[in-house]
Amino acid sequence: MKPMRVLHIVGSMDRGGVESRTMDIYRNIDRNSVQFDFLVRSNKKGHFDDEIISLGGKIIFVRRKLPNLLEGLLNSTKAMSGYKIVHMHSSNAYDAVLNCFCALLAGAKIRIIHSRSNSDVQRVMLHKILKLLIPLFANYYFSISQVSGEWMFSKGLLNENRYIKVYDAIDSKKYIYNTETRIKLRKQLGLEGKFVIGHVGRFNIVKNHNYLIKVFEKIARNIPESVLMLVGDGELREKIESQITELNIADKAVLLGVRDDVPDLMQAMDVLVFPSVFEGFGDAVLEAQAAGLKAIVSDKITKETEIVKGLVDFLPIDNSVDTWVDTIINCYNYKTERQNTHEKIVEAGFDIKASTQWYEAFYLSLGKRQSARPKKMAVKRYYDIFKL
Repeated sequence: MKPMRVLHIVGSMDRGGVESRTMDIYRNIDRNSVQFDFLVRSNKKGHFDDEIISLGGKIIFVRRKLPNLLEGLLNSTKAMSGYKIVHMHSSNAYDAVLNCFCALLAGAKIRIIHSRSNSDVQRVMLHKILKLLIPLFANYYFSISQVSGEWMFSKGLLNENRYIKVYDAIDSKKYIYNTETRIKLRKQLGLEGKFVIGHVGRFNIVKNHNYLIKVFEKIARNIPESVLMLVGDGELREKIESQITELNIADKAVLLGVRDDVPDLMQAMDVLVFPSVFEGFGDAVLEAQAAGLKAIVSDKITKETEIVKGLVDFLPIDNSVDTWVDTIINCYNYKTERQNTHEKIVEAGFDIKASTQWYEAFYLSLGKRQSARPKKMAVKRYYDIFKL
C-alpha cells in the first residue's frame, strides 16, 4: 500500500524553527504510512532539500508574487492537486488564506492552517481583516502556543474542537548536557576559559540582534573574557557585522552561520540570550532548557516556553539594556550547575517521539475519513490527543 502523502507549505526549507521542527517529525514518522512533500516559494536551494529527496519526499517550487500573483495562485492550485491533506505553516492570515483558497480549489479535503507566530512585521491590518475569512477555507486550526492561536484565529475558532494547540517538539536526547562535548567543542572553537553568551536564530528584525549586541557591548566592558556566539544567517547579517565592528567588539564575536550541530553548541554556551520582538513560541528557549542551559529571554515570548523551573528569566525590552546586563553578569557570578533535564522535557510533552506519534495518528485518521468534519476531541494538548 502506498503511503498517504501530506503536502506541507512553507516559504523555503532552509534551517529555521518551522523547517527544523517539521523535519524532526518527518525523520521520525513511519514513512511507509505517511510521506511528506513540500511546496516552497523560494527558488534558492534549501538547507534540507537533499535530505527531503533522500527520504522520499518531493519539493515543489511555486513563485507567488505581484505582478504575477494570479499566475502564482494558478500554479499553486495545480501543485496541490491530488493531495487530500494540505498543511500550511504561516505567520499571517494573508498567506494562510491564499494557500487555503488554492487548496480548496485543488480539491484537498483537509486544509490545516498552522499558526507559527504571534505577530508580523508586515501586513498587520490586512492580517486582521483576512483572519475573519479563515473558517471559509480551512477546516483544522493548529497553533504552537496560546498567543499564536489568538493571533491567527478568532475567539470563536479557539473554542471549536477543530482548534488544536500542537506544541513544537525536539529530539531531546540530542541536547542532554555532556561535559565531554562541552570541553571538546569549546577547545575547537577557541573558547576555553571564556564566558560564552549564545544566540540561535535567523538574522532578521524579529530576533532583535541590534538590542542583543548593545547588551553584549556593556557586558564585555565588565567581563573581559566574555564572547558572543551567534548561530544563524539572514538578510541583516551585514548590518549586524557592521554594528559589531563599530562597537569594537569584533574580536569578541563569533559568527558561526547556519549549523547542523546546534545541540552541541548549546553545550558550549554559558547562557542563551534571546531578546526577540515577538515569537510564536521560541524554539531556541526550549532547546536551551533541554541542554540544561540558562536562558534570558524577552517578555514578549510566551510563558509557555518555561518548562524547567529556574532556567528561564523573562525581561522587558525597553530603551535601557541595564537590566539585561545586570542579569547576565549575575549568571557569570553565580553560575547555574548544568543538569540533565531530559525527563522533564519528555514529561512536559515536548519530546519528538510523542509528537510524531500524534501527527502520524492524526494524518492517518483524517485520511480514512470520507468527511472533512473532525471528531470531537476532549483535550487539546497533543500528547493527550490519541482518541481520533
